[in-house]
Amino acid sequence: MARKFKKLVANSYSRDFRSVAEVVEAELVDPGDGQVLVKNHFGGVNASDINISGGVYFSDGVFPMALGCESAGEVVAVGNGVVGFEEGDLVVSPYLGSAFTEYLYREPARLVKVTDISPGTMSAINAGCTASIGLEVVGEMGSGETVLVTAAAGGVGNWVVQLAKRAGNHVIGTCSTEAKAERLKTLGCDRVILYRDEDLGTVLRSEYPDGIDLIFEQVGEETFDTCIDNVATRGRVL
Repeated sequence: MARKFKKLVANSYSRDFRSVAEVVEAELVDPGDGQVLVKNHFGGVNASDINISGGVYFSDGVFPMALGCESAGEVVAVGNGVVGFEEGDLVVSPYLGSAFTEYLYREPARLVKVTDISPGTMSAINAGCTASIGLEVVGEMGSGETVLVTAAAGGVGNWVVQLAKRAGNHVIGTCSTEAKAERLKTLGCDRVILYRDEDLGTVLRSEYPDGIDLIFEQVGEETFDTCIDNVATRGRVL
């Protein structure tokens, strides 16, 4: 086992991620009591990263601050008193400081066991749960509804599209490029709107005159206004 490892930290706040991110080396030591040592295989890149580096999220003012907020890897050692984890376990860590580091020290409560590690598995905790809770708990999604997902090609949007389709709904997704549109079709989008080529409001009014039952809105401003204008009677906008 190498005795040092690299990780990405910030020593001040800025939403200009590159200006504050710094690669540093840390000593690789045995995990302490109640700790699990994980060798990361994947680290997630999220829009939230610039809000973390900018102090918008988790701004306790303690530096250096480890960056990134989700990773997937393999347990390589456990400290005294750890129950439920052992060397070789595959885990996801959906917490601050997880992503941009070769090795990760974590308490067991901040790890989720998984059967395989991949970018898709890693995203299931943060993005997947955001989509699931939004649709099923807040949005009270049913079956046989029309569901619109804006920014559908993003991390959360991908999950929203798949969950809405699996529930038996007609799914509309917005995105910016043909490549993203093709990806959304493979995930289950029934209608993809390329907002650079088509006007969202015009499409919704002409093709869905009764309105949209459930809208998962992630853009804001004019897009949000358009969604409000096209929601069905008793529809929901998240």
